[in-house]
Amino acid sequence: MSIRGLLREPSARAFALLALAFAAFLAFAAPPAHAVDVPYLTGRVVDNAEILSAATRERLTAVMKAHEEATGNKPSAATSC
Repeated sequence: MSIRGLLREPSARAFALLALAFAAFLAFAAPPAHAVDVPYLTGRVVDNAEILSAATRERLTAVMKAHEEATGNKPSAATSC
């Protein structure tokens, strides 16, 4: 049976309309995403939002330095307002 034949069935037509309405709802109900500026990296830990304590920044820096020395990867952490 063709798609046109299937859509002649009342239940199939109702399902197709429901699926279309749901897709439209998802497309327009989601809040728009906004890009966030990434702060300039001046070190392994950049806390522009000022939410990390000095001890936390030092600990993160030490962990990231050890990881970099062990693997060659260069992780960083940044907070932004």
